[in-house]
Order: sequence, then C-alpha cells, then structure tokens
Amino acid sequence: MSEYLSSFNDIFKTVIDHFDFKVKSVGDDTIILIGNGYQLEFTMWRETVEFRFCVVKSNTEVLIYDVGNFIVTYMTNEDRVIDDIIIPKERSTVYIRNVKSLNYFLNALKHHFPSMFAGQMNWLDSYEKSEWYSQPRIEKRKV
Repeated sequence: MSEYLSSFNDIFKTVIDHFDFKVKSVGDDTIILIGNGYQLEFTMWRETVEFRFCVVKSNTEVLIYDVGNFIVTYMTNEDRVIDDIIIPKERSTVYIRNVKSLNYFLNALKHHFPSMFAGQMNWLDSYEKSEWYSQPRIEKRKV
C-alpha cells in the first residue's frame, strides 16, 4: 500500500466524491482513480509524480497515455498555489514535494482539463500536437 494514500485521498476528496471514483493503491508508489471505462494513474517517484490517462480496453488491458508532462505545460502560477495546511509536517523532502505535485496536478486538471475527470478525451487533439506526445501503448491492467 502506498504511503501517499491518505494524503492522496485528502487532496482528491472532492473529485473522488463528485465522480464516484474508486481509489486503489498499487504497490508502494502508484494510486489509481478508477472511473467507468477509464483510469487516472498517479505514480510517485523520488523526483516527480507521473500522471497517465488510461482507457480500459478489456478486463486485462488498458491503453496508456503518458500525459503528465503535457499537463505540466498548462500549469499556471494559480495552479501552484496550495494551502500550507494540506502539506504534511515532519515528512521527508521527497514526500512533501510529491504531495505538492499531486496538488498541482489536481489544480491543473480542474482548471485546464476537467473533462479528464469524466473520462472524456477532448484533450487528445491538443496532446497529439504537443511536443510531449508519445504513442499510446497497451499494458496489462493493474486493477
């Protein structure tokens, strides 16, 4: 179970409730928001948080779009404003940085790509034209 699960649930609570997401922790570093036919996957690394939009293709496979860097290019200073009260105290620098990044992703998605939370793909054309585009790939489903 991810050490980030509690903070993640606090950060994304309104989105989880609004979209009726199921939340699953996979291993020590990945948390997935599961919607109907799609998943939003967050992986916490030492230096960054990775974000992927996943389309469920079958019970065993998902089509993965690595959109994290694409989303970051849309982040504004407003997206990076977070309340210090949500930052955990007495945690490692890596943990605090990743919790801040999760907040930044939440804000950027809410402000620039809210349709991702609903599983819509109206962002795909912009992504395909961006310098961050990479061919989506099929992977085994984690949850």
